[in-house]
Order: sequence, then C-alpha cells, then structure tokens
Amino acid sequence: MKLKPIITEVIILIVIYIATWLLVSILTGNNLGSNASLDINMHDTYIVIAPFSITTSFFLMLVTLIYIVKEGFKNYKRNFQNLILITTTFLFLVKIYFLSIFVNSLLQQGWITSPRRFYNSPNATPIPYPKFGQYADIIKHFKQITPAIFIVFMLILVITAILTGKNWNSNKNEQTPA
Repeated sequence: MKLKPIITEVIILIVIYIATWLLVSILTGNNLGSNASLDINMHDTYIVIAPFSITTSFFLMLVTLIYIVKEGFKNYKRNFQNLILITTTFLFLVKIYFLSIFVNSLLQQGWITSPRRFYNSPNATPIPYPKFGQYADIIKHFKQITPAIFIVFMLILVITAILTGKNWNSNKNEQTPA
C-alpha cells in the first residue's frame, strides 16, 4: 500500500479529534488546555469524569459515522479505511458497553427511582434525600436508547467486516506472491 493514503487518513483522524476536543471543551465549559473535569455531584457521591473520556467517546462515534458515509461512496473497496471503520466501531461499542454498565449501576442503587432517607437524631422526622435532579431524565433516556445504539453499531461492525472480507483480495492492480 502506498504511503500517501495512510498519511491522508491520519490527517483526517487528527482533524476530527481536534474538532471533537474543541466541541467537548465548549459544551462542557472547560477552558482549553486546562485539566478541568466534568463533575457530577449526586447526593452522596461525587463523580468526576475526565474530559479525555468524553472526547474519545464522541471521537469514536464521529469517526464511525464519517467513515460510513465516506466509504459508502467508495462502495467499501478500500481496505485501510475499512479497517479504521471497523476499529473505531469496535472501540465505540466497548465504550458504550461500559457506560451502560455504569448507568445501570446508578439505577440499581436507587439514586433515581427511590429517594433515600436519613435521620438527624432518633426522634427526628425523616428527611428525604433529593433525587438525582436534573440528570434523572437524561439517564433514564440513555438507559432506554443504549440497546438500540448498541445494536445499530454492532450491525455496522458486522456489515463492514463482511464487506471488507469480500473485497480484501479483489484488488486487480496488486501482484500476488508466487
């Protein structure tokens, strides 16, 4: 394989990553270049998410979607680009899987479905903990959407792998070793 298509694809991936990094920095309110993180304060737990984790998730999703469209115009005939698509789709599925496990653990611990109660003293009336608040709807929707996202990206992975396998040795211009 020639070096020019590889360099072109690496430059495209770098541009997509920088655009994703800028977008996530703007949406989360983090200053560019700072070590700020996304902090979620739940009633008895403080969750800190590194911006790198959010950026890589969106990067993998964007690369997958961009390469689906880009390679669709080329009928999935280019092997290196298809390998990029397969790799990013697989890594995105892994990220979504672990994120869904985390969200399900939030729901199972009762942070959203039922408020916890605590007592200041034995004679005091129970004071309910605040519910998850503004994030409750987002987490419930994410839990409902995650299986569909997982199935769609799994189908993308399987179809791309099948098309790449069919087209792997169909390049007529390359010489086969004797």
